[in-house]
Amino acid sequence: HLMSPSGEPIPRPVQDAFYAASPFLESMPDFPAPTTEQVAHFVYDTAIQFGIPVTYEEILQYVFIAADEPLSASVEAEGELFPHDPTDALFKFAFAVDESGEVGVAVSYKVDIDLKPGDDKNTVNYKSKGKVWCAILWKDGFDPLEEVVVDTVRLGDAEPLQTKEEDVNGDGNDDLVLKFERQDIGLDEDSETVKVTGETYAGGLIEGEDAVIADPSDNGSGK
Repeated sequence: HLMSPSGEPIPRPVQDAFYAASPFLESMPDFPAPTTEQVAHFVYDTAIQFGIPVTYEEILQYVFIAADEPLSASVEAEGELFPHDPTDALFKFAFAVDESGEVGVAVSYKVDIDLKPGDDKNTVNYKSKGKVWCAILWKDGFDPLEEVVVDTVRLGDAEPLQTKEEDVNGDGNDDLVLKFERQDIGLDEDSETVKVTGETYAGGLIEGEDAVIADPSDNGSGK
């Protein structure tokens, strides 16, 4: 089970219920700021449609949504899901309503990544034609080797060129390690972080972030 910061396990049916509902969140009423109760009720209804054994009370216990906002012509908002501590949330969500009234929604599971495993500096020459490795780390309840659709992974804007299995952090579990073209990531001199995104075989989204030093003068190996 995934655990909350308080050490309380988050039931797998609750996770599955939210994954099932996330592609359909644009169908929810009162965007751009649904309440906790609205989200929980929608996820419960969707879970029933998918035959997921979960109760409304279970979902409500673990869902946290940002405070309500008045609807306007163009709104963006984001927040954290599962559980309530914004420093250690398991899911992130973002939604937007543009001028035309179109609603965009993204819900993603937070993964741990390691840019340039073995190199704590994470310096990347973004003007170089070299390659760089980035690992999506195993953690309790999440095995990237089994769950991540490799072809959907992006490091910034870069697509994976090669993959390997390796325990890069010494925890005894193999991680998913991917190679990318440095110039394709989309870094510039102001970049301080780099983001990994992708999809899971269960239909969910993943997102992870690591610090980066974007240095066009660096002549590192890019490992």
